[in-house]
Amino acid sequence: MINMKVLGVSGSPIKDSNTDRALKTVLDATGMDTEFIRLKNYNIEPCRACLKCVDTKPVSSMMTAIH
Repeated sequence: MINMKVLGVSGSPIKDSNTDRALKTVLDATGMDTEFIRLKNYNIEPCRACLKCVDTKPVSSMMTAIH
């Protein structure tokens, strides 16, 4: 049997916002294992096209697998 987890992602900039509370309520209602992520807690920046990701092993491995 596959152990599945439900992921809830909140994009609200306000801690404990209505969005956060609603999402947590929905996650609790699933009765499954859940994880709640607030995007505000992460430093997410746009791509700068520096190509550093090309030199990392996981991306290189993926590219090899694709080709």
